[in-house]
Amino acid sequence: MLTQLSPVIHPAALANRAVTRHSPVQSEQHVLFQTAIESLTDGVLIFTEGGAQVYANHRARQLSTQLSASQTCPDGMPKAIEQVCQTLVQSRSSAASPAVVIEAEIRAKDSRLWVQASWLERQGSEPYLLVMLKDCQRLLQNLAVTEASRYKLTPREAQIWQLRRVGSTYQEIAQQLYISLETVRKHLKSIYAKQRVWSLDE
Repeated sequence: MLTQLSPVIHPAALANRAVTRHSPVQSEQHVLFQTAIESLTDGVLIFTEGGAQVYANHRARQLSTQLSASQTCPDGMPKAIEQVCQTLVQSRSSAASPAVVIEAEIRAKDSRLWVQASWLERQGSEPYLLVMLKDCQRLLQNLAVTEASRYKLTPREAQIWQLRRVGSTYQEIAQQLYISLETVRKHLKSIYAKQRVWSLDE
């Protein structure tokens, strides 16, 4: 069983447990490493092969909390995350060529997460399980922003495209932006035309 989310070991300690005295450069690198991991928009979880949690960044704790209400194991870990980890461990022990990465989509009431588990190899030691959690809606919103720039969408088209990208229906877009259904159709027709032009120019 995987244990409940809480940071146990500082990520800098994972990078080099043996170092007890750091030079100023090493200390700065460790701080940068910690800051980078904590500021990621993706959740980062690290477990031992036996399932003991080693580390969870802030975003991982947030995303797991969203899931825990509807999909929780007795130990507090969302069931789908635990299943992905167990699949990776089983592939290592049973397959001739173990899986390098196991991926799955988790659907909850108000969220969808993409879970990716892989091995974090350590020289001379047992490997860790590295689990990345990605918020699907945020990924699609970021993609819509990139595409709005790429296709040279107007500000209104960009708004509409962002809503459409995350799965909003024409009616939902019209209601959220206080515009008519026909206006939504016209804007989306223009967006699709710009996409085609961009694809042909590529």
